[in-house]
Amino acid sequence: MGDWAEIRRFTKVGRAISVRHDVEPDCPSYGRSTIRVTSMTTLHIPRVRNIRPLLGVSAVLDIEREAIIFGVPVGSPIDRTVADVARRGVLSSVYPSSRTTPNALAARLYRLINDDVVLAAQGLPSSETERGVKFDVTLLPSSVGASSAHPRELPKTIGHYHLPVPGYELPTPDFYQVAHGTGSLLLQHVIGSSVRAYRVDVAAGDTVLIPPHLGHIAINTGSEPLVFANVCVRRPHLDYRHFEALRGGSYYFVSGPGGSVDTIANPAYLDAGLTVLPLRRAFSHLRGLAKLGVSAESPIYAYIIRRSPIIRALCEPDEYRAVFLAALSLGSQMDREDDASDGPFNR
Repeated sequence: MGDWAEIRRFTKVGRAISVRHDVEPDCPSYGRSTIRVTSMTTLHIPRVRNIRPLLGVSAVLDIEREAIIFGVPVGSPIDRTVADVARRGVLSSVYPSSRTTPNALAARLYRLINDDVVLAAQGLPSSETERGVKFDVTLLPSSVGASSAHPRELPKTIGHYHLPVPGYELPTPDFYQVAHGTGSLLLQHVIGSSVRAYRVDVAAGDTVLIPPHLGHIAINTGSEPLVFANVCVRRPHLDYRHFEALRGGSYYFVSGPGGSVDTIANPAYLDAGLTVLPLRRAFSHLRGLAKLGVSAESPIYAYIIRRSPIIRALCEPDEYRAVFLAALSLGSQMDREDDASDGPFNR
């Protein structure tokens, strides 16, 4: 589960080195490397991480290639470039992207459960087809070129809200688990002419249930790729229009001095007649999710295989209003009282 070995310097030209890597046995191409030294130089083997313990499926993250190698049936990843994201209109007009070229990778999406063929190939119970869940893994690359002299917007997803599905009053929630890296989730909702936003900082192993009514964006705030999995309903229900119309979320996350992260209100919201309220901290509240069978030790894929109550909550949200209210802990008693009254989670 550690880095691949780094070979520093060898004095004997022509020496063959065989290095065993601690990775999954069903990813054979990453199991052993033989390198022949042809000159006196510094050799480096790319760093990888075994992320199976947190995903629940066989997977290895190649940190330097910004790619995931799966040991289960997965289609080709869906890559979005900086230019693709710019065309959606969600990037800041003030702070350039930290991914400095238009063709640079902005996000990479792997669909592990997407259709009946994949479900059958992975041996998933047929009942999950009826429930209509999907399981995606997203990789956000690290920042490139960010500096204190020139603040840049950090890599992020496009952002979306969830719409109600037929037969239910509440929109569907979303369920995230971080497999590698560090980042933040920007959660927000509109109250009349005001926008209330929350920042949830996350790291590998963290689990977050995003309640109904909250639009959300994931941001990579770290120096390595941010990899997270999410489970939600398969039926069409994602609404990107709010973020596309307002150049992204209510706050931008930009590089600050000394590797820090600054949050800056998005001026497009003011131009649209909306008041952006001060950004609040929020924390995932696992004890509030215990009734759904969620624990810190369980990988996200296991909830699907075991048909845990969390899957039903994702597909039948109206029955779980109280659980959604307990999904996040806010920073103060005043925050909790305010949010109980304006109802972002149980409206």
